[in-house]
Amino acid sequence: MPVLPGLYLTLLAFLLARALRRWWDPVPLRVWAVFAAVLLILFGPALFLGKVLLPADILPGIVPEEEIGKPLAGNPLQRDLVTQIIPWQAQVRRALRAGQWPMWNDLAGAGMPLMADPQSQVLQPLVLLALPLPLPQAVSVTAGLRALIALVFFFLLLRRQGLSEEAALFGSLAFGLGGFLLLWLSWPIGNSPALLPLVLYALVMTDARGARRDFLLLTLAIAALLAGGHPETILYVVAVGSLFAISRLVHPIHPDRLRLLGRWALAAGIAFGLTAPALVPAMRFLPQTHRAHLVELRNERLEEGPTLAGWQTAAERRQTSEGIEKRLVPVFAPNAFGNSRWS
Repeated sequence: MPVLPGLYLTLLAFLLARALRRWWDPVPLRVWAVFAAVLLILFGPALFLGKVLLPADILPGIVPEEEIGKPLAGNPLQRDLVTQIIPWQAQVRRALRAGQWPMWNDLAGAGMPLMADPQSQVLQPLVLLALPLPLPQAVSVTAGLRALIALVFFFLLLRRQGLSEEAALFGSLAFGLGGFLLLWLSWPIGNSPALLPLVLYALVMTDARGARRDFLLLTLAIAALLAGGHPETILYVVAVGSLFAISRLVHPIHPDRLRLLGRWALAAGIAFGLTAPALVPAMRFLPQTHRAHLVELRNERLEEGPTLAGWQTAAERRQTSEGIEKRLVPVFAPNAFGNSRWS
């Protein structure tokens, strides 16, 4: 049924709107209409026309080693989605359908941890909410949820800061349609920018009102963030959220700083406990990975000489310069490295 993902996402948006109206701040119907139009433009074919929001056409380009050199069908920068991110989610689903914890990925070489791999997103609510749908359709629902959460809660956050409805709508569109979120929309990295407005809004509500439902919202927001699947950007959101919280605590007329700080710390502690089944194994697994080993080698090299630490050779400087140029190319020529639509 091609329209099933769109109908399911509409149902989730409706439930979110009802929950906000009943327990937090309502979003006006006209603002919902703007958000619906944006999501329809971005994801309409995948939500209602049976398209798949994945670069599946690149799969024929994943060829045996002896055939390397032939041109790929699409943009090779997207291959991680169809060779890692989505296959890991398929493994998680297979384990859950069998009534098992998704502990081990037996299809990756000799096997590797699955639940301990943050990018498998075992406990990520934005991924879990799409479990009722087949995986090809669930991808578009998760992407739509990420954009929707960013739009809605950035709007509510700006309204709570005293901005007008028009200014808050403009700000939410600027953030929700920003390059970082849309570029990484289907990757685990996309969870962090999507959840940032929710975390900040929950911090505001626990400060401004402090009801039990606000504490619950903050706990769930932090738990969803910790289950985001990308430690670096999770750390960025934690840093921004911490600075935002400090800015509210240092207000000269704040009535009860210590009590509020304690509630925030308790919410973070409960959130960590909820996500500990995935976080604790990841903390043990990540230091054993090849990437962690490369970071250790780099750090050892930087510590070899106190005077030349961090200096680069001429060849390294050229390589760095080429890397910067390659990063800038897609800004001015988006299709420079290929486009899956036109091969």
